[in-house]
Amino acid sequence: FWARPELSCAGRVKPSGTYPIQLSLLNRNDLADYTFTFTIETAVPQEGHFEIEFPSEYVNQLGLANSLRVEAPAGVSVTSSLSGRKVTVNAGEFPVNAQVEIVIFDVKNPSKTGGT
Repeated sequence: FWARPELSCAGRVKPSGTYPIQLSLLNRNDLADYTFTFTIETAVPQEGHFEIEFPSEYVNQLGLANSLRVEAPAGVSVTSSLSGRKVTVNAGEFPVNAQVEIVIFDVKNPSKTGGT
């Protein structure tokens, strides 16, 4: 997780847990659910968002057979969008200093191992 310098406002997000990124399946070319676990250390602006960009080994649009489906913690309303290999999650309601899990469903795993 990182904040890009071209953004006008960036909060602090820290990976959380032993495995901050978990996959439901590791097999090449399989559809897997990806769980990202992190802690938000500073307030997210009301119109703030998170971007999760997958490495170049992933296919464009992440090979999603269905529409993009993102799940957030109970009681938190989010919207999301997909462009190329980047998932944007709009979420100005996340609690500060609480562990948060974001799940992206049915992402096609790369055909080769490794990452950039």
